Amino acid sequence: MKLITLFCAVSLLTACQGRPNHNFTVNGNIKNWHDSINLFKIEAKENIGRLFLDKSSVDKSGNFIFNINANDENIYILQWGPTDETCVMFINDHSNITIKGNAEDKTSFTIKNSPASNIFLEILKYINDEHRALYQLQHKRDSLNTYATNTNHRMGNIYNPQITKLQIRTKNRLLQYYNTTENPTLQYIVLSIVLNFKGISLEEETVINLDEKEIKELINQSVKKYPANKYIQQLPKELAKIEAYTKRLNPSAIVATTQKLPSFSLPNTEGKTVNIDEFKGKYFLLDFWASWCGPCRQENPYLVKAFNRFKNKNFTIVGVSLDDNKDAWLNAITKDNLTWTHLSDLKGWESQAAQSFHINSIPFNLLVDPQGNIIASELRGEMLEQKLEEILK
Repeated sequence: MKLITLFCAVSLLTACQGRPNHNFTVNGNIKNWHDSINLFKIEAKENIGRLFLDKSSVDKSGNFIFNINANDENIYILQWGPTDETCVMFINDHSNITIKGNAEDKTSFTIKNSPASNIFLEILKYINDEHRALYQLQHKRDSLNTYATNTNHRMGNIYNPQITKLQIRTKNRLLQYYNTTENPTLQYIVLSIVLNFKGISLEEETVINLDEKEIKELINQSVKKYPANKYIQQLPKELAKIEAYTKRLNPSAIVATTQKLPSFSLPNTEGKTVNIDEFKGKYFLLDFWASWCGPCRQENPYLVKAFNRFKNKNFTIVGVSLDDNKDAWLNAITKDNLTWTHLSDLKGWESQAAQSFHINSIPFNLLVDPQGNIIASELRGEMLEQKLEEILK
């Protein structure tokens, strides 16, 4: 799991209406920093990015000041070092804002005269804390499951209820932030965080678990509430980008967008090239796995059980390995008693099949009918047998 740190690099569109004059002064003190500091604004354009506004010197005591003319309320970045960790973000919801902290400890920074900024930082801190808690639970679960030889012995799964509880708690807290603020900048921040996690949810469990319908409802609510705010009005476009990206990355999208299984050829265990079209005329499970993949190996007993039960009923399995070591691949096939056809070009994640199907995580599988149509995907555990019971009566 990749731990997401939400700080200055977060991509947010920001701006709102409210205070008629948004000109402001930001002054403060940064301890242990005697070089100049920069002020940026997050631009709300097609390509989100930072707009450099001004540079301020820092006196011997660490004091600085900026006087900024602004037409809107936006998110700004005060940056004193070369990385995204050496910055603090704030919202210009007041005409005179004070920022103080220690350059060597980002968590030390405080912001005065800016209620929206403090809520903003509170939201980011909450999400980061919950994300770290999720990581710890996942690490405990995955550590116990890694060496399980039988899917029925996944002791680490005792942590799944805690993970679900954490996701529900985080979701409810974010919705509380969203529903209790009348500041469209803060509403946008919440929705931007939601969209950010939506975009990475294909690769890993995330701390925020809102489905597409819920996200669309929230976006529609904001769009309707702030019809004159061009930044809020861009939210549907941002969601559309995420959805397009999701379809491009998610192998499951193949089921919806390409009903026919794309043709490809790979070497088998003896080095002979096999075309996947050779399996037309049968139901077959196209299973992407690897010898080094713990979750894949944990799924193999289910595959063996389903294969032995239905192999005489016009069903087979075709394994596509993302291994890069032939001995490890062949040993895993033998050890797990996988007696069906196996294919691999031994290129790991650079495998032709992995590239063609946009595979970014395994195990992953597709169930194909005798005509070459994809009829199901992601059949884990007992789900494969249950599906085969339906179609191979």
